Amino acid sequence: KRIIHADIAGNHLIVQEEPSVKENIGSKLFQQINRHEKLYIQNGGDLSVPTFFDCAVIVGKHRLCCHKAILKCRCPVFEKIISAHKTSHLEVLITDANVHTVAAMIHFIYTDTLKANHVNTPRATRTLMVAAKSYGLDRLAQICHDILTNEKIDVRDANEASASTLVTDFAKMINDPDTADVRILISSENVTKIVYGHRYVLMRRSPILFGLIHSSVGGGLATVHIAGSYEGILRLILFVYTGMLTAEHNEQLMKDVEIARAYGVLDMVHRCECLFNVSIENSFELLEFSLRYGLQRLKQATLLELAKDRKAISEIMAKLVSLDSGILSELFDLIKEDQGVFAII
Repeated sequence: KRIIHADIAGNHLIVQEEPSVKENIGSKLFQQINRHEKLYIQNGGDLSVPTFFDCAVIVGKHRLCCHKAILKCRCPVFEKIISAHKTSHLEVLITDANVHTVAAMIHFIYTDTLKANHVNTPRATRTLMVAAKSYGLDRLAQICHDILTNEKIDVRDANEASASTLVTDFAKMINDPDTADVRILISSENVTKIVYGHRYVLMRRSPILFGLIHSSVGGGLATVHIAGSYEGILRLILFVYTGMLTAEHNEQLMKDVEIARAYGVLDMVHRCECLFNVSIENSFELLEFSLRYGLQRLKQATLLELAKDRKAISEIMAKLVSLDSGILSELFDLIKEDQGVFAII
């Protein structure tokens, strides 16, 4: 199921396959591009490429610093250019489009969104559509086409024109040694496996990974050693890049919570809370787990499930009191709200 998130201003959408993080990593990184472009202009074009940008798209006097991994995974033309030029810092000169059009394309590449000012005239929309086709951005071209063929269509509706590939594209960034600048060595039971990643993603999303990578940065490929489950770390990294998390059973989600808390990825913890399968049978186990890790959403969901069955409450009342003296009080309040009376049979 695709979920559509409108921003506060309501002028563009983020299309994702699951309601996960508040803002995808592409949107966060694009904010850095905007800030750097303003500084570049303010300094009269005299500004070196900042840390963690490894690519610059140059249009006239404008220099848009970008990330090769994102351009490569999202745009077929940029993929060919980047694959053919294996340099630490790549500059791409664009002469066949204006900066407004290129900026709109890069915005779309990073966020899978179009803002209203990108298509505020038929001419700008048509120019962007032609450029999108030229760069292999089929979804962007389709959105522009829909806007041109229906003057009443809203850009927010147009963003739904075709299926988003944002999540699957960002997942391609993981384990791409050509664009990676971090190598994570995961050791478990005398077996070491490698995952390749990017500082500008990992350091932004996890304070623990920030510390580990920062202490090992000296130029070139940073190497980080981690002890733990390869599957668990890989699930964490996949969430960090895509905001996606799936689990077939509660045991897996419990492991995810533990590792997400250990690495400070709190939005992954919150996502896990929403995925637990809560039932009368597992209510005590999940309640105990929620109290251990301070999971308020899971705790509330478990108490709501328990409030439906007074007999179950009677059977585990002693256990509930041993967990937390205030649990029964919260549970009784929920029963009162639900039924208007309080009685335990």
